[in-house]
Amino acid sequence: MDHGANLTPPLDVDNRAIPGPWWLRVLARWAEGRTFCTLARFGGRLGGWVHDFVPIRRYTVVRRNLRDSYPGISSDDRNVIARGAYVSLGAGVFETLGVASLRAMTPAEATALVTFEHREHLDAALALGRGVVLVTAHLAGFDLIACASAHRLPALHVVTRHLHARGLDAWWQTTRASLGVHLHDPVGSMTALLAALRAGGCVAMMLDQRVYVRDGGVTVDFFGRGAETSLAPVVLAARAHCPLVPTRFVRDADGRNRVVFEAPIAPPPGRRDAWIALTQSLTARVEAWIRAAPEQWLWLHDRWRRSTVGNTVSIRTLRGRSARAINRLGR
Repeated sequence: MDHGANLTPPLDVDNRAIPGPWWLRVLARWAEGRTFCTLARFGGRLGGWVHDFVPIRRYTVVRRNLRDSYPGISSDDRNVIARGAYVSLGAGVFETLGVASLRAMTPAEATALVTFEHREHLDAALALGRGVVLVTAHLAGFDLIACASAHRLPALHVVTRHLHARGLDAWWQTTRASLGVHLHDPVGSMTALLAALRAGGCVAMMLDQRVYVRDGGVTVDFFGRGAETSLAPVVLAARAHCPLVPTRFVRDADGRNRVVFEAPIAPPPGRRDAWIALTQSLTARVEAWIRAAPEQWLWLHDRWRRSTVGNTVSIRTLRGRSARAINRLGR
């Protein structure tokens, strides 16, 4: 069941009026005239070319992450995964460039771009009337999935980071907002997110980014190593008394994106040990998703840098300082 009746309509925005560098707006204009399959193929080829011929510093992070996460496979096999990650990233970037074309599509055309699998799990969680926290990760075409799926959910709220380049960030944020995606800053958003859940909305949060213990994160096991991780999805669900739905993104062999909703998880009790245990369980689930298709994850992220052993964050930090509880989660 799609919740079209509760759709927050996209803003009436001319793509030419969206802020951003001139060259980015030219690229977006070019991308509007292409199908998403064409954009994914073109971006994937470009990403593979960058991997093969452009010596960027970030590739050092990719190699280190893969070496430490897959110590039992050969360097050639790790290189195959690394190249696949660049292909996936390139495909996702060019899909994002073309999302403005969604405004000219009918709901049926937009729906055909992204397949929902096990939608009944999400519907069961929404039927409780308290909203849903969607726990997900940077897999496949995550930006296209959000923009093309906003009309199929009661209201889609996304906690998002900002890009360092202000011009790129302005285009990225404005374009997604114009397509009905409600965006929230990672800091100071707890009140707004609780209100969104009480109104029956969906709040999507990424669990695969580093959040330092000093900022309210905790250390959990991720690929056999300690990784500082946000408690925010679990804390938010606990405070809103709403279920969490693990939500996996997959790019199929034909280039199309698929969303797999897993069985809802009841909100944890208001105890720090329960929050940490559930965060570890969800992190293990994210790891399983990545191991199933490692080339579709964002290995460029320096996920394990300077991880801290132990969980020293206080209960006062989590409850009394809600900005830190949400902290720097998001995309």
